[in-house]
Amino acid sequence: MTYEMLLTILQHCIPSVFGVLFLVTLISYGNKKLILFNTGLFTMYAILISYLLIPVIGISNFEKSVFFIFLVGHICVLFFVSSNFYNNLYYYFAMSNAVLAISILCNAIWCLFQYSNLVNVCVLFLVSTVTYLFALRHCLTPLRFISDYVKGVRGASMFIPIFTMIAVLSVIAFSSIHFTQQPLFDLLIVLEIEVSFFLYLYVLYYNLKTVRSLDDEKLKAELLKSELATYNKYVSWSLQNNHDLRHHNAVLAEYLESEKTDLAKEYLNEYTRTVSLFELKQYCKNPIANAVFRLYQQRSEGAGIDFRVTADIPDQLPMKAPDIVVLLSNLLENACEACEKSSSPTFIVVTVDQDGESLRIQLRNSVGAQTEFVQGLPLSTKKHGGVGLKSVSRIVDQNGGMLRFFQKAGEFHTQIILPLK
Repeated sequence: MTYEMLLTILQHCIPSVFGVLFLVTLISYGNKKLILFNTGLFTMYAILISYLLIPVIGISNFEKSVFFIFLVGHICVLFFVSSNFYNNLYYYFAMSNAVLAISILCNAIWCLFQYSNLVNVCVLFLVSTVTYLFALRHCLTPLRFISDYVKGVRGASMFIPIFTMIAVLSVIAFSSIHFTQQPLFDLLIVLEIEVSFFLYLYVLYYNLKTVRSLDDEKLKAELLKSELATYNKYVSWSLQNNHDLRHHNAVLAEYLESEKTDLAKEYLNEYTRTVSLFELKQYCKNPIANAVFRLYQQRSEGAGIDFRVTADIPDQLPMKAPDIVVLLSNLLENACEACEKSSSPTFIVVTVDQDGESLRIQLRNSVGAQTEFVQGLPLSTKKHGGVGLKSVSRIVDQNGGMLRFFQKAGEFHTQIILPLK
């Protein structure tokens, strides 16, 4: 491999390798082995193919076809990373536009200032590194968030990133004056197209976050409505019980005056059991979690599901209140749906305890059919389903926690560890 060939290969490979690194990080949710394996695999593919093709077709023809060569490598990575190939295309097109923008920007500057190929490689590496670190910090969550919300209309939503790629490539391929001869003019057009695309993503993310906040407010309102109904029911029962208390006292007094202590004890025990049925259950110290548990306790009782909760959740959590509601509600909603589809007897068992500076959440419920998993998440059988568990995964990820789903012997298990600080 000659020195010139090596620099040519690196000029084309560096932005794409960093793009794949970000793509795999975006899809794999922190699976370091998967990130390193797929990034390394693509790097070897890009270098090897480039090394074999350049002597055969020449550097000029290679530069014309390099986009399509790397496109094949990107598609192979998508297949390796996840079996849900279609869902990851949205990430891919967003990543590809960023890679195109980096490559075109750096090469246009290179054409303007005519510095050496070695300096260009160093500039590409520096710009790609900075862009990757910026995207890692500021773009992971927005892209995942957008992908979750546009799942039902992803075919239509992918039109804009695809159109952006085509527009950029058209400027390069069909400009009246070749890009390298008039880089500034073409660069401004390309950057305008790419900036418009990323502004579109930002506006879309902002609008979806607004919708999400309204959904959270609606969820909290429904939760509050349920709590108020429960309290009203409890207050009504308390008033009725206080009104009837003199009758219970009269019965007990009669038994005691007649020295029928056994009957008095039996009546008092029965009265105590009746009272306990109407008491407001306190599952934990955290009022938000307690409200969610009470809400799904009522649903479970109505569906004949054995609902048991043992929860040691502190009054204050580092998580936001809407996140607590979304996390627990989505898990319990799926558990209830699984139980309602299963044959009796059905159950939901929730255990939450503190282990040092971590909160451990374990939920197991009966399930009828075998669950399929994609990237560690259960595959929903509902049309446009799976958004709820992706929200759970996102919340756990944002709070630095760990999440695991698995099925064993007719039981579906959910395990979550969240830091308390």
